[in-house]
Amino acid sequence: CADAQAAGFNEAYGMTIAESHLYLATINSGDEDFKITHCSIGADGTVSGCSDAGQTGYFPTGLIARGSTLYIGDAQDPLVRMCQIQADGSLNGCDDAQLPAALATDAKDIRLVGTTVYILHTDDNAVSKCTVLSDGSFASCANAGITGLDGPMGLTINGGHMYIANRWSNSI
Repeated sequence: CADAQAAGFNEAYGMTIAESHLYLATINSGDEDFKITHCSIGADGTVSGCSDAGQTGYFPTGLIARGSTLYIGDAQDPLVRMCQIQADGSLNGCDDAQLPAALATDAKDIRLVGTTVYILHTDDNAVSKCTVLSDGSFASCANAGITGLDGPMGLTINGGHMYIANRWSNSI
């Protein structure tokens, strides 16, 4: 395990891997500045060289990578950002992934299965389902129709099953 304090942050909200790059949604120590932290992953699996990936000013929570695109869910702004991953691991050209206004609430977590993205909305106790287009943006977004959520905080998908952690009912 790596020492998170040595990386310069005190809280991590989400994490994903893109090839030899590890991305963390973090808060800077002492100043409550939200950012994306980039670390390198060595051939032996060690994490090192953590630094600011160049994107701040929002509350990143859910992160997922697809090819050279990093998707960042924002718990305060009602959108998902899509950023281009550069060869050195920095992020560039972060734009709105075009989540429709009707589904635009906090994006707490994000998962990709093929060309389908699932976005967890804690405030609305809902999950959105969208198609990912060839340019990385979202289309055909709709409520996935999942019921019984109670403060959902995280989701994962295994095979044909989705698992959602509910904060208030302490259930999955």
